[in-house]
Amino acid sequence: MAQERLLPAGVTAWVLGSGAAGHEVQCVGVARALGLEPVVKAVRPRALFRALSPMGPVDFRDSPRRAGSLLAPPFPDIAIAAGRVTIPYLRALKRASGGAVFTVCLQDPRTGAGTADVIWVQE
Repeated sequence: MAQERLLPAGVTAWVLGSGAAGHEVQCVGVARALGLEPVVKAVRPRALFRALSPMGPVDFRDSPRRAGSLLAPPFPDIAIAAGRVTIPYLRALKRASGGAVFTVCLQDPRTGAGTADVIWVQE
């Protein structure tokens, strides 16, 4: 049985995943529940940038301004992330898109309410 599409045709989604299966599967599940088939982007920052997460910047090699990087345009309509390593990437994507990307954070980002458009934290 085909999943009902809850959003207009043409809406695109990225899942920013750090390799933690529990995080990534939640994000993909939310996207699919919305009727989307997301592109999964593997967030693999170098050790320094990983250690600075969630407050630090994205790894410079993944900058949205760098052609061919993980976060290079064209940007999606929706980005979903979970886990502290993905938080700088979610913020950078929102900033680089001029606020056009709707951002969703699953789990507590430990960076405050301004981290994403929607933050979902389980009880």
